[in-house]
Amino acid sequence: MLQKLGHGSPPIISLSATYAAFLNHAFDRGSGRFRNFMSFDRRWLEDVGSEDCQGHALWALGLCVAQSGQGSFQMLAAQLFEQALPVAAEFASPRAWAFTTHRY
Repeated sequence: MLQKLGHGSPPIISLSATYAAFLNHAFDRGSGRFRNFMSFDRRWLEDVGSEDCQGHALWALGLCVAQSGQGSFQMLAAQLFEQALPVAAEFASPRAWAFTTHRY
């Protein structure tokens, strides 16, 4: 979003790459879920993240697909979104549903 507003400085792009890499690493392709908490020695502290974590990740990925000026970020975000979305059908949390279905 900052890039679209004309603030696409190298530090912003670098942070975007860091955040995208974290989401990619946090995604467990076997379960279709994102993990959320990592220790300082880079070990995941839970096997499966919360529904809220999943909803937030889907929201962020949807925003990236819709608004990123970087094609590589959009492609990664679209792939992760497509793989992570089916799990949302099992959510019990209204808040997680709200983040997942938020319009981009």
